[in-house]
Amino acid sequence: MNKKYLILGSLALVTFLLLVPPLAQDQQYHQFADQQTMLSIPNALNVVSNVAFFIVGLIGLIALLNQPNKYCDQNVLPSYQLFFIGLMLTFIGSSYYHLEPNNFTLVFDRLSIAISFMALFTALFGELVSLKLANKMLLPLELLGIAGVIYWGISEHLSYGDMRFYLLTQYLPLILLPIMLIKYKWQYSHQSSCIFILLFYALAKITEVYDQPIMELTNGLSGHTIKHLLSALSGYWVYWLLKNRKIKLE
Repeated sequence: MNKKYLILGSLALVTFLLLVPPLAQDQQYHQFADQQTMLSIPNALNVVSNVAFFIVGLIGLIALLNQPNKYCDQNVLPSYQLFFIGLMLTFIGSSYYHLEPNNFTLVFDRLSIAISFMALFTALFGELVSLKLANKMLLPLELLGIAGVIYWGISEHLSYGDMRFYLLTQYLPLILLPIMLIKYKWQYSHQSSCIFILLFYALAKITEVYDQPIMELTNGLSGHTIKHLLSALSGYWVYWLLKNRKIKLE
């Protein structure tokens, strides 16, 4: 199928980010609603809720290691494996960040997220658009995602914070994945269920924005804590799809 939709989506975001001035990290971002200390753990629920990432990542990785030929084509197997490894790294990176939220610790949180993002995008691109490209894309996209985070971290350290490159690596997959799911046909069943990966992640971003109001509404459970759980649920949905989908018979 013509890839013009993917190209147009990519160009639109790249053009937008080139036109806007450098974007520094808002320091209010580090001021989370839930700052409770429990069992000597600062910001306890925001830290402990990251365990969900480790559990989902471990479940998915074990499944792919035990039965590597059952769940996906070998061309995208490394991408799916790296996605679940990235979730486990998110448990480490995000926990470290929430113990002491600041720009430096946020680098480690975003590095692990970038690894997962790029791996999942590569896997789905391979299955929806071109299996042959999947293996060739994985390393360059991973390096691109990591570079976006490192560049942002260095720019903040040098006092001219610029998140544009990082935002490109984060939001371009979110723009292209819906296009791919609509315009391309999957060889598996449950294609429409893939949208739940994006839906759960979108809900996670919403709860992140309403961190304080949600904590007041729930009387103790902050929006950011719920964000972690919804993001982990998005990751679990990837495992659910791998486990339950079937190859379509022509």
